[in-house]
Amino acid sequence: LFASVLFGSGGWLALHLGEGHCTFAGAALFPYLVLFHRRALDEREWLIPLGAVAAWIVALGGTSTPPMAMVLLATVASIDAYRRRSLSPYLNLFAAGVAAALIGAVRLVPALQFVFDHPRHLFETDANSIIDIIRNAYEWRGVEAVRGKRYWFHEYGYRLSYLTPPLILWSLTIKKTRAWWIVAGVGAGIVAGSAIPYGPWWLMSRLPIFRDLRVPSRYALLIALAMPIVCGGALDDLLARLEKWRGPRSRRLVAIAVVTLALLDGLAFDAFCFHKVFELRLPIAVQGTPFYQEQGTWRSMMNLVMQNQGAIKCDEEAPLERALELDTGEVPQVRLLDPGAGAVRAIRWTPNRIEADLDLQQPTTVMFNQNWNEHWRATTGTVVRVGPKVAMDHDGGRLGVKAPAGRYTLAVYYRPRSFVIGACVSALSIVLALFMFISARKRRVT
Repeated sequence: LFASVLFGSGGWLALHLGEGHCTFAGAALFPYLVLFHRRALDEREWLIPLGAVAAWIVALGGTSTPPMAMVLLATVASIDAYRRRSLSPYLNLFAAGVAAALIGAVRLVPALQFVFDHPRHLFETDANSIIDIIRNAYEWRGVEAVRGKRYWFHEYGYRLSYLTPPLILWSLTIKKTRAWWIVAGVGAGIVAGSAIPYGPWWLMSRLPIFRDLRVPSRYALLIALAMPIVCGGALDDLLARLEKWRGPRSRRLVAIAVVTLALLDGLAFDAFCFHKVFELRLPIAVQGTPFYQEQGTWRSMMNLVMQNQGAIKCDEEAPLERALELDTGEVPQVRLLDPGAGAVRAIRWTPNRIEADLDLQQPTTVMFNQNWNEHWRATTGTVVRVGPKVAMDHDGGRLGVKAPAGRYTLAVYYRPRSFVIGACVSALSIVLALFMFISARKRRVT
C-alpha cells in the first residue's frame, strides 16, 4: 500500500501529464507488467494478461513508454533468471511479446509500417551526474527551464516523497529489496546519458527501436517505480521490529500515519503541478464552416483543427503533414486538372474521407488539396500522385484521382491495408486469448 501511494502520487507521472505528455499515462500500467510477469513464472496463463497490458501501453501511443517497458521487463526477467538459474523468464517474455503483438496488432502493424516508411533519425543525448539524479528526486519544481540543461524540468524530475530518504538508507541493510536496487541502477545508468562514455545510453543508441529515441532522463521512471518498492520493503522491516518491541497496535498506528503522510505529500506535489496547468479556450467552428488548409506550426495545430482548418507544414517531425505544394487559405479544396472537363458541385471533408459531387463531361484528374499517400483509396477511378513533393519524404505531392466522365459522388478514403490486417488479427486474438486464459484458470482451480 505504501509503495503504491508513493508511485501513484509520485512526481514522474504528475510532471509529464501536467506538461501535456498524455501518452506517458501508459507508465501507470508498469506495475501490472511486473505483477503479471512474476505470476507467469509459476502460472503460465498470466502471460496473456502480461501481453494484453503491453499491447495496451503501445495502444496509448508515444514512442517512449514501450521501450521503457521493454527495459523494465528485461531487467526484472534477468534478475529472475539469475535467481532461478533458468532461462524460463526470458522464454516467458518472448511468449508475452507474441501475445502483445497479436492482441495489439490493430495498433502495432500500422505503426511498424509507418516506421519503415518514415524512419525517424533523431537521436539526441544529454548528461546527468549522480548528484543531478538525486537532486531531481526531491526538488519541488514544475514545468520550467533548467539552467545549463537541454530540456525543461519535467524531463528530469521524478519527485519522491520527503519520507523516503531514511527508508532508502535503511533498505541497504535488508536483502529482500536488493533486486529493485538493480532496477533503479539500470534506470540511473540510462538517465546519466552521455555522462557515462560507452554506457547504457550509448549502447541503446545502437540498437533497433532505441536508436532513434531521445531524452535519456525520461528513464528516471525506472527509479520512480523501484524506489517506492524499496521503501515499502524497508517500512515492512521497521514495522516488524516495532511490533516485537511495542506490539501490533503500535505497528498499525505507525503504518497508518506513514501512509497518510506519504499520500498528503504526494497529493500536495500533484496539486502544485496541476494547478499551474493553463486552460486555453479555443474558438470552435460552427456547423457548416467550410474546410480549408492553412500553413501552421506545431503551436497552432490544435487551434486550426478546432476551427475546421487543416494544418500543413506544421511539424518537421511529421512527414505526412509536410507539403511542398498545397493551397492555403479559402480556396477550392477539390478542383479539376482540366477546368473545362466539368464541375465540382460540393465537397464533404473529414480527416480520413473526402467526398466530392462531380459533374464531368469528359475524363480528367480530380485534385484534392491533400498530401498523396499510398494508403488512399477511391470509390471510382484510380488514385494518382499529382505534382512535386518534398525530396526527403516518401509521401507527398497532391492527392489525385483519374476520374471517368459522368455525374456521381467520388469518395477518397484513407485505409491502410496494415490497419485492416491488424484489426482482423486483434479481433481474433482477443477472443482466443480470453478463452485460453479463462480455460487455464478453470483447470487450475479444479
